[in-house]
Amino acid sequence: MPLRGAFLHNGYHLYPGHIHFMDRLGQELAALGVAMDRLSSTDILYLIQDGKIVTPDFPYDFVIVVDKDKYILKALQNAHIRLFNSASSVEVCDDKMLTHFALAEIGIPMPTTVGIPLNYVNGDATPFLKKAGQKLGYPCIIKTNFGSMGSGVYLARNEEELIALEKSLRPASTFLQQFVASSKGHDTRVICLGGKVIASYKRVSDSNDFRSNIALGGHGEKITLSPKGKEIAEKAAQHLGLDYCGLDLLDGPDGPLLCEVNSNAFFEEAEKVSGVNIANAYASYIVQSFK
Repeated sequence: MPLRGAFLHNGYHLYPGHIHFMDRLGQELAALGVAMDRLSSTDILYLIQDGKIVTPDFPYDFVIVVDKDKYILKALQNAHIRLFNSASSVEVCDDKMLTHFALAEIGIPMPTTVGIPLNYVNGDATPFLKKAGQKLGYPCIIKTNFGSMGSGVYLARNEEELIALEKSLRPASTFLQQFVASSKGHDTRVICLGGKVIASYKRVSDSNDFRSNIALGGHGEKITLSPKGKEIAEKAAQHLGLDYCGLDLLDGPDGPLLCEVNSNAFFEEAEKVSGVNIANAYASYIVQSFK
């Protein structure tokens, strides 16, 4: 029997990168004889009823996760649907503080990070922020725990800006991070498949933005990934149990620092700059996993 799969995407919004991801990967899977459908998160009605997780009948051998809805993924995984990536891997990557905790367990070098306590009642966070800012120094980065493509990431140049930014971001959970000046406006995106590096490129801001995300107007440049960068990326991808991911490495003063891990990274720019057919590699990986 030929394999049959589905892309699972968000039911309320799709970025162009999501569409390109599904188009390219769908083409490569079709060439390997795999039929693919596209499912919206709003297409799936699951229940927790009578002490059981009840999901609709699924005529698919696997699902490629294009969304980050950990709840739907847990329901599908409970129904023994093979997910690329797993529910637990997506959950850890989607929550940036959980990512840092997980990678600290294995000694992955990362920027110094400070968690900000949850603030349910709009309390005064000034005393805590002053202590944290003194520890990290200025400028420093404040991030929301959840966000992608550069959203929810801000530069605080001084104590006053940090206090104002934290207040403006409530009630979102946030954390602080050391600003790595040596990587301002550029970083390295690494694509891993099955825990191995298959492509990488340098992301460069086209403005004076400290962020280098392609979604914010940056561009890619060809590079040769350093042995240390390769080691960090593969160790992180394997520890997080990711079939496929994109990892962002900052150019630290003493070597690469892992900044973030994206469990459903877009690859249009990566393919264009690196010359690697990432979609074909991913499609082949999926088919091989069933043999």
